[in-house]
Amino acid sequence: MLKAGLSLLLAVFSLNLLARSEAELYCQKHGGELAQYAELNNRHRPTGVKKVFCEFVNKKEGLKLIAPETLASTTSTFAVNMFRHGVAKGPFVKGASPAYGYCVRKLKGTYVNWRKIATGGESGMCSFSDGSEMSAWALVYGAERLPILNSLLAYQE
Repeated sequence: MLKAGLSLLLAVFSLNLLARSEAELYCQKHGGELAQYAELNNRHRPTGVKKVFCEFVNKKEGLKLIAPETLASTTSTFAVNMFRHGVAKGPFVKGASPAYGYCVRKLKGTYVNWRKIATGGESGMCSFSDGSEMSAWALVYGAERLPILNSLLAYQE
């Protein structure tokens, strides 16, 4: 019984590694760059959690981050749905970033700051209960203002 349980756990872990690897390949195939980020607490100090995000940089849309799994998902995710159909309208949280307010108050997501390990630049990501994650500012701007990022998403309606 214990051996069967361990075998199942190993199989699930292997599938997660395979899916992530495929998602990272999707990112690179579509012109994104993989970069490692360190999670920051509310005092902007590292928590010890590290994660790889897919970065897209272009002159028209600037830097946009997205979790490789969200980018490569062929099924609808909450982040992609809100990016395409959500409308960021005020009022936002007074004294806070509009991206933070939209993520937390309007979308009921979790806002997390991440610091790029190689350069020290910081970005706020919005994560949702389905595991999808996207730059909080990308969610504020939406698909109409970020058509390049929109065209790169695997899930197309």
